[in-house]
Amino acid sequence: MAIKSLRSGSLFKSWAPSFDDSALQPLLFEPTHRSVLHQLRLHAPGGRMLDVGCGTGRLLQSAVQRYSLLVGVDPCVEMLESARARAASDVGHQPRFVGGRAEGLPFADGTFEVVTSTLSLRHWDDPARGMRELVRVLSPTGTLVIADAELESRPVLRRRWRVRRPVGQLRLLVARSGLEVVGVQEPLVRGPVPRVQVLTARHRR
Repeated sequence: MAIKSLRSGSLFKSWAPSFDDSALQPLLFEPTHRSVLHQLRLHAPGGRMLDVGCGTGRLLQSAVQRYSLLVGVDPCVEMLESARARAASDVGHQPRFVGGRAEGLPFADGTFEVVTSTLSLRHWDDPARGMRELVRVLSPTGTLVIADAELESRPVLRRRWRVRRPVGQLRLLVARSGLEVVGVQEPLVRGPVPRVQVLTARHRR
């Protein structure tokens, strides 16, 4: 079953209740989250954190002790319902979850010291516009950590994952948004899943 189809439309909505039990968690999402959290420990010690395409909020729950404010954004109502239910079962500091798309984030400029997006960018209607929005809400001294995989550049194959060639388009997209890459990590994903790269970036100085 294609990952793309699961993250879109009615299939994505129906996947929400069982998302946390999916076989993709240990194969793809958990290794990627570990790499993102490692980059956050290295480059983003604290502040306010936004996770774009937060799904059921797993990444935010893992970072809850580190940041003063945690906010997750996702366009899927069902995913956000699962995220709120997950958060309600924990005691103490909790993330907030807001409906919205990467291309139109409902926050003021420079609101967050940390912005993350994990395996979400490939579902955006306009990746360049979405990236500009992530940069807009990032504080001048903030840190962006984005994890995703590469799509084939040839039009006929652009929806197929590139699993053997180096990731380049994600880095280019980050650079065109006005950021510079300060950290790179490749999660150890397993099974028939795409090769993923985690990029950490900051505003150019």
